[in-house]
Amino acid sequence: MNLAAANIAWSLLDASQSADVLELVLAIEQEDSAPYRSDLAEVEAFFSPAWISRAIGGRTPSGELVAFGLVRMPAHHGERVEVSLWGGIHPIWRNLGLGRELVGMQVRAAREIASDGETKEASIVMHVDEGHDDLTDLLQRDGFVTDYVYVQMRRPLSKPVEVPQAPPFISLVPLAEDLDPQVRAAHNAIHLESQGAQTISAKQWAAERTHMDRNWSYVALDTLGDRPRLAGYIISGRYEQDWQARGWSEGYIDEVAVYDEVRRVQLLEALVSCAMQAYRRDGIDYAGIDVPLQAGAEEPDIEFFGSLGFEVAGRTYVYTKDIDMTASPVKKVVRTQGRRRLFRSREARASSRRSDDGNG
Repeated sequence: MNLAAANIAWSLLDASQSADVLELVLAIEQEDSAPYRSDLAEVEAFFSPAWISRAIGGRTPSGELVAFGLVRMPAHHGERVEVSLWGGIHPIWRNLGLGRELVGMQVRAAREIASDGETKEASIVMHVDEGHDDLTDLLQRDGFVTDYVYVQMRRPLSKPVEVPQAPPFISLVPLAEDLDPQVRAAHNAIHLESQGAQTISAKQWAAERTHMDRNWSYVALDTLGDRPRLAGYIISGRYEQDWQARGWSEGYIDEVAVYDEVRRVQLLEALVSCAMQAYRRDGIDYAGIDVPLQAGAEEPDIEFFGSLGFEVAGRTYVYTKDIDMTASPVKKVVRTQGRRRLFRSREARASSRRSDDGNG
């Protein structure tokens, strides 16, 4: 580390410094030609009480914020938890050793916030877009391993969208607010079964849905019984702040899930096609989704979306590292492909959007 980097002052940040954080994040996104742009609301959400978090900042002697790292885990969680890391270094201050120093502080902070007396198994998670070899090398040297991959897929909406007929006794209706509790319960049940992940509270759910467009989001209701039963849902995000950077508009599938194994493919196709038709009706250029793929697994989900006209546009690699909660190594949080099919974006997109932002 050179002398200038050695003079960087590190401190904890809070919501009152969100504007400084946004200025830094935007500088990083512009330098890296990122296909998205953050806004103040997203940065302020870093400090939401729905999360237990530590925000670390590095300032020059003149007070300019040139490094930022976020560490957070859900405030509502069980015995097993993931602690997420995001961060970045100002382009002018890269390759001076600040990235390695920042990641080291983040890992230590992750261990500290996970040691809350409730957590028994924990892992640190960081997302890295392909092409960020320096950050990949830094994480691998620190003991992180590749867990799974998010495959970014995109479909041009200039092509017609055919909405298949829904299965018998299935109604597709807009995701109204009064259906949120049912959808969140289904989300929690699927994650608990397929990934062993912690459930999320109503407060966390709301915090992750600030960019949800209800006109693009739907639920599938099974009307065969005495009362309608949730059979599936699709949540779409409207991230207009990204459109200028991308050069096109995009309806983004934050999450799509089905709760019916027998009619899985039919329901998925109906939900995705219904959402794409809504995007197209509003004049949107593309539909996008990040499909999670277990490392070394087959790619039926990629093939499914390919059959709907989606094409692979990129990949984001998820690196994990176990936190030693006791003297014995903590068991790895294993993600498996559960009975139910679930496609979910990067913790409502934020994870992979910021974790690779120039940790040089």
